[in-house]
Amino acid sequence: MAPAGLTASRQPDTRGILLGWKSVPGVERYEIEIVTMSPDASVQSRIVAAPAANVTYGVADVSPASTYSFRIRGCVPAGCSEWAAPVILAGDSLPRPGSQK
Repeated sequence: MAPAGLTASRQPDTRGILLGWKSVPGVERYEIEIVTMSPDASVQSRIVAAPAANVTYGVADVSPASTYSFRIRGCVPAGCSEWAAPVILAGDSLPRPGSQK
């Protein structure tokens, strides 16, 4: 079962993004897909793992000029669920260097 309630919020103090979700009983780990879309139209994608005990994941060093898409799924030894619906943060909603907001 894919985790529900995926959220992404900007973290001005660290110039990062904090992802959060609802835990899924019985999962071994979560996989998070992070897609970065740069202003020059280049796209980078990576998948990171988070332990089953976690319900948050921090993404550091984000660029306010880029747009980010996040998806999550739960995994057990037999395989992983489908991806949950993506959450997208546009670059203009991210903290900018020197910003206090």
